[in-house]
Amino acid sequence: MKKILIIPVLVLALISSSFCQPTERIYIQAGSTAWENFLKAIYLYPSFKEGMVEFKNGQRFIRPMNYNRIASTVEFINDKNDTLAFADEASVGHINIGGDIFI
Repeated sequence: MKKILIIPVLVLALISSSFCQPTERIYIQAGSTAWENFLKAIYLYPSFKEGMVEFKNGQRFIRPMNYNRIASTVEFINDKNDTLAFADEASVGHINIGGDIFI
C-alpha cells in the first residue's frame, strides 16, 4: 500500500518542480555608483530595447522596453520619456523585446 502512495507523490513532486521559475540573487556594489549599479542590476537588459506589445484586442505598439526583475513586470518609456508599467496586464497578449517573448 505504501508503494502505491509513494509513486504518485514522487511524480507530483517532480512535475511541480519542473515548472518553477528559477530564483536569482542580485548583488549590487556599494559606493558612489550604487544607484547606477542598482538600476543596471534590476533590469534584464543593460538598456531599454525596442519592443512590441500586442494587446488581446489586436492593437500593437512599439516602444523602448525592458523587464524589471524586482517588480516582475515589463516597463516601457512613453512619449514624455517617463518609465511606466502596464496598468492592465490582463489586456496584454504578448510582448516581444529583442526576440524574447513575454506572455
